[in-house]
Amino acid sequence: MIIPVNLKLFFKHRFLLLFFMMMPSFVFALTYPLEKGISVIGRVQTSLVEPGDNFNIIARRFDVGYYDLIEANPKLEPEKLPIWYPVVIPTKFIIPEGEQKGIIVNLPELRLYYFPQDKEEVITFPLGVGRQGTTTPVCLTKITIKTRYPTWYVPESIRMAREQEGVHLPKLVLPGPDNPLGDYSLRLEIPNGAYLMHGTNDSSGVGRRSSAGCIRMFPEDIEELFALVEVGTSVNIIDDPLKIGWDGKFLYLESHQPLDSDKQKIDFDAIVEKISKEAKKRNVKIDWEKARKIAKDQNGIPETISVSDDAY
Repeated sequence: MIIPVNLKLFFKHRFLLLFFMMMPSFVFALTYPLEKGISVIGRVQTSLVEPGDNFNIIARRFDVGYYDLIEANPKLEPEKLPIWYPVVIPTKFIIPEGEQKGIIVNLPELRLYYFPQDKEEVITFPLGVGRQGTTTPVCLTKITIKTRYPTWYVPESIRMAREQEGVHLPKLVLPGPDNPLGDYSLRLEIPNGAYLMHGTNDSSGVGRRSSAGCIRMFPEDIEELFALVEVGTSVNIIDDPLKIGWDGKFLYLESHQPLDSDKQKIDFDAIVEKISKEAKKRNVKIDWEKARKIAKDQNGIPETISVSDDAY
């Protein structure tokens, strides 16, 4: 059978299209414009599960964290996803409170926000942070050293802990594929430079409380952030599981699981005064039943809690 030239080109291009569709792809840094009076950014997406997918793969594909997907899809098994089933991708955020300068790290959210100088925009990345017992400290600090291809000087506490698990770690790990710091590190001032923001050779630790206190990032994310920041950039590390913010005339609430595992239930009464004060700024009424449910569900997605006068 002789295939016409134009059909040959069709099959060739079709093959190439399928080839590129099957190649792994990552969404690099989520970047959003800053607008006066608006602190809700992005939008929620959905994506169909592809063969071989799990939450770690999907998280890296969309530059979100593992627990972002857990919170947004509580009924799904992370390692047993039904093929072609829709997964909620929570790429809608409330910018944390505080001065929009340098870097803000919100620990319960497992997310970093970077505000470039002389640009009206915010760039956000998912993070891995300190696990229970080795939490990342809440503080205001700054970047003191930038290092490409860092050597990992293994803390004695980590070496001893792994020895008890039957794993021997050397005193140092040179740059390379076996280095858990990845290819880039940003040393923080506190305390005495003991904490780093760095890459990883195991991306499954991003979006989890998985480290000994340092802040982990996907390799492509730390490479981008490394190129953007300078020594001296401020880093504000906060603990804010409940965030409120405006999108025009609508007030939103976003809720995450608290860092302290002994306090899984958020003290909603503690934020009632804060919501009320914010609502008075633009003279809006609050659906308190919905606000309480959002705080309880902890799905990590901003939802509106204000109502129009027409609802009354």
